[in-house]
Amino acid sequence: MNIHIHSFSNVPHSGFVLASAAGMLFLGGTAESRPNAPAAFCIASPAAAICQGAATPDCSLCHTAAPQLNLYGGDLLAVLRTYPEYTLNDFSLHLGSAVNEIHDLDSDEDGSINFDELLAGTSPGLADNLVPPPTEDLNWDPQTALKRVSVVFCGQSPTYEELQELNTASDPRALVHQHLSQCLNSSFWKDEALYRIADPKIGPLEAIDKNGEVSLANDDWDYRLFSYVMTGDRDARELLLADYHVNQDGTTTTDIIPKEQRFEFGDRISLGTGQPLQADKRCGMITTQWYLVRNTMFALVPRNTAAHTYKEYLGMNLSLGEGLFPVGGEPRDVDNIDIDAPDCAVCHSTLDPLAYSFSTYNGIQVATNEDGIDLLGNIGLLFGNPFGEFNAKRTNWGADGYIFGQPVGDLSEWCQVAANSPQFAETLIGTMFNFVFSREPTITDKEMVGDLQQELSSNNYSVNRMLHKMIDSTLFGGAP
Repeated sequence: MNIHIHSFSNVPHSGFVLASAAGMLFLGGTAESRPNAPAAFCIASPAAAICQGAATPDCSLCHTAAPQLNLYGGDLLAVLRTYPEYTLNDFSLHLGSAVNEIHDLDSDEDGSINFDELLAGTSPGLADNLVPPPTEDLNWDPQTALKRVSVVFCGQSPTYEELQELNTASDPRALVHQHLSQCLNSSFWKDEALYRIADPKIGPLEAIDKNGEVSLANDDWDYRLFSYVMTGDRDARELLLADYHVNQDGTTTTDIIPKEQRFEFGDRISLGTGQPLQADKRCGMITTQWYLVRNTMFALVPRNTAAHTYKEYLGMNLSLGEGLFPVGGEPRDVDNIDIDAPDCAVCHSTLDPLAYSFSTYNGIQVATNEDGIDLLGNIGLLFGNPFGEFNAKRTNWGADGYIFGQPVGDLSEWCQVAANSPQFAETLIGTMFNFVFSREPTITDKEMVGDLQQELSSNNYSVNRMLHKMIDSTLFGGAP
């Protein structure tokens, strides 16, 4: 999840002539690649906040999934088509005029005109992406904060006794924080709320889980690790750096976990479970047996694994043109699937180098020896547990990886760069902000997000401490 906080508040309408096309890679009835559209936007509007630093615009402003347009993109295209000189190959000729023409429309019919949504940093094409109400007329109210803490973090309303205790407390704010601490240690938070936050990252799939008809891995290990790292003032970067697993009793181990189910092949097929990867090759959530089975599967170049990690932990969705860092000479099409064609190369010059570091980790694979040679076919599964193992000779590209345009020698180095990046911190904040407030941050939250970033850095990436900072905000506990 990207946190897009646009600071356009001092720019007149004319300053937005290209804002609505910030991420347009496609526009019209036929798909046509627009890899230069983000760069063209930033050349025309260099003061735009989305063009500062390493940030680049993405496609989601006008598209649901390219080439499909959202409601805003549809209105923009309708205006562009009224110009006699308009062609798909040069849609930017009248883009500025078209954007200005639809400023006062409410494309997604959510009650806010397009221009106000652009100012707020919300999407004028998505009705559920609303301009948040102002909070400047609100004051932090301990009773409001306590009620929200109870519901969001404990999963229930506060008791009458708790509200009465708050009314007589000498320091109501301290009592609200005490209540939050209790909630963050509750089974609801650890075993329910955090599990739901983890769902899109882990991707549970009953058919191949430990109880599935074809059991390939056990995602219980993934959920326990996520919950453990996100609680107890632990460093959240361990989501990508942990060399340990978490047992059912909450203790940690760096040991290899033997196969938990015996080999079965019949009406039910059991092949995996356990954690076969040695500790020095682990990268937290993204090298568990489940993660590699679920995402890498049989792929020699684990593009899906890299893209999923890039999106869920670093907030950049390559399918929307986000986070492109092309590497010279790529893609090499090392697995011969014709992704070096010009239309494919736009994304794959970033994606393939991202994926190389994952290529020395088995997904679904039969047992092999250290030279990568198959041992007796699938019979190796009877005695071994090869899913999710490290195999340095699985491919020749494991040391050719890149992330953010920076070369890395292996997945461990890839994860170090990722975990210490601003993208990881922003995505972590965005994930928790979305859970607490049911929306992504916008320009109205700029100051608060800045404080959260500082809090995260100064408190060793503790999610607990970040949440304590959140509940102190007027956005959380504000009342008239």
